[in-house]
Order: sequence, then C-alpha cells, then structure tokens
Amino acid sequence: MDRLTLPQAQRIIAAALEHSAASGYKPMSIVVLDESGCLKAACREDGATMFRVDIATAKAWAAVSMGASSRALMLRAKENPTFLTSLAAVAQGKFVAQTGAVLIKNGAGEVLGAAGASGGTPRHLVEARAGYFNNGLGARLGANYRSGTHVDSLTGDDLKFSPLATFDLRLFANPGDIPELVVKHPWLRGTQVQLNIDNVFDAKPKVRNAAGEVPFNYQPDLLDPLGRTIGITIRKLFLPPPSFFRQQFQRRRQQEQQGATPTG
Repeated sequence: MDRLTLPQAQRIIAAALEHSAASGYKPMSIVVLDESGCLKAACREDGATMFRVDIATAKAWAAVSMGASSRALMLRAKENPTFLTSLAAVAQGKFVAQTGAVLIKNGAGEVLGAAGASGGTPRHLVEARAGYFNNGLGARLGANYRSGTHVDSLTGDDLKFSPLATFDLRLFANPGDIPELVVKHPWLRGTQVQLNIDNVFDAKPKVRNAAGEVPFNYQPDLLDPLGRTIGITIRKLFLPPPSFFRQQFQRRRQQEQQGATPTG
C-alpha cells in the first residue's frame, strides 16, 4: 500500500488554504494525519483562534479511525448519538464527529490518512430555519447560502468559486399525538416516523479556471462526495397500556384513603 509522504501532505495543506482564501474564510488551521492517526503536517494561519489545531486534529483522527468523512460521522451521530459519544470518551477527547475532515485515498481506494480543518467561515453566510407542527405532524426546513468569490494568481491560473445554496428538509409524524389513530391502533402510542433529506437539490460547489474549465482537483464530487442524503428513522417507545396507569392511580387513591381513615 502507498504511504502518505510529507510533500503530499504539504500540498494538501497548500490546496486547502488556497480554497479557504478563495471562499473568503476566516483564518484556519489544517492538519494532515497518516493512516495510523499520526501527525504528518499541520498549519495554523495567522489570526486563527485557540484550539483550532486540536479541533482539526480530532476531526481528522475521527475520520481516519472510522474510515469515513467527519460529515458522514456527524450524520451517524444523529442516528446513534450514544455510540458516537462513547467513541469520543474512549478516544480521550481526540474524536470529534463534526464536518471538516475528509479521507485521503490512493487510486485503489485505500485510505492513506485524513485531512482536518477548523476555524474558517465564509465571508458572507446566510442561514434560515422554519418549522411547523400541528396535531402530531410537523416539518422543518433549513436553508444555507455561501457567497461566491474568485482567486487571482500571478501565473494566470485564476479560479472562480460560484455561490452555493443548500436546503435541508425534515418531515416527521407522531401518531401517538393523533387521537383518532390511537383509538383505532393503540400500538401507535409512543411512535415517531421521520424523513430527513439533506441537500435536497443535490447542490455542489462549482469551480472554474480562467479558461472556463473545471480543474481536476476541484471536481464537484471531490469537493462534496455525499451530495444529497436521505434517511428514514422509526422510533417506538414501549409504554404500558392506559389501563395500567388507571389501576395505579386507583390503587394509590385507595391507599391514601385508607391512611386518612380515623380509627376509634
């Protein structure tokens, strides 16, 4: 298997900083780890805040240890938070399942390491959230917008980054909150069904050079391998039947009445 070399790690950091500058991000820290999670190269831009190197390292360490990007791990954390929290505890703080780290692979698909980043935010970033809930049915819509920008170089290899807008949709139903359904189907009590669609329109970053072509290293699928993701979650809380609670209530009242009965 190929090994990640120091020059390769340094080129990855240089490309990441170039992309950060093109996107108008604030000062960042970039960390590259090899396949065993050991540090290969790191960089902290002037003005990057405290702990950024540590956070970037933890993101990359999580990615290389689990064989998945930190964004994919973040999605897993939503589905199984207890497991991911346990991993963070076992890793003694080196495991952070948040967006900002990707795997580094060779042509055969073998993992050579991971690169993590922390600290940057776009120059213009807009977020919007809206939600609705009524009679056991609800929806949440999230929108994110990142401004476009361009990079001018002395060699003429200018890059233009287009704006990016993404939308996330959550649809959920709590049948237990709908009396008509519960009367007909008592087993629906404590049930929740949720449909999650991240990046509804499968929007991806678009980068073009001065000739109007897409550079190989800036292919949309390389910048965002996941794109649109769809998930379905079904949860069931097993509760005793209503008769159980009525019996408990009646038994408690009888005990209270017996305790309050005066004796001669």
